Amino acid sequence: MTVGNDAFESTKGVLFAGSSSDLIPNTNTNAWVQLFNPPDSNVNLFINVIVLANFSTDLVRADLYLNSEPPGAKFESTKVTSVNVGSPNQPMGQIHFNPSVQGVPVGGTNIGSRALTPHSTFFETAEGRIILEPGTNLVLFIGSRTETVSQIGFEWWEGKEIVC
Repeated sequence: MTVGNDAFESTKGVLFAGSSSDLIPNTNTNAWVQLFNPPDSNVNLFINVIVLANFSTDLVRADLYLNSEPPGAKFESTKVTSVNVGSPNQPMGQIHFNPSVQGVPVGGTNIGSRALTPHSTFFETAEGRIILEPGTNLVLFIGSRTETVSQIGFEWWEGKEIVC
């Protein structure tokens, strides 16, 4: 098992962070964000933190899925970087999103739901316990009864093997 330490992973230049653009679900549409590990990455993604922000006056629901296929087009976030600002390393992990889409995720496993209260930010600490091997993903599917604005961010480190 790997034991993660944020500062240690950052000094190695393998701790990354990124976020979606604004997500705008409403009564007729949903939104989603995924942290995706490409099949040819040759690394595992160890999820450290998931940040969910609700900038609206209404409740937002977030469902977490492992290995599901989200609906609609995929847009890749450009808001991804190493948290060690001196590191030249680029992440293999990618953040995809769709700000407003009809449909629901297909397949995978729903591992939980979160309610985001109005004008709040929620930090889900995973500390490397959620591991995305090459070709897998974590999807957060967002819904609301009214038009809302949210963002989702991830922090993760990348490593070639799990240390026992």
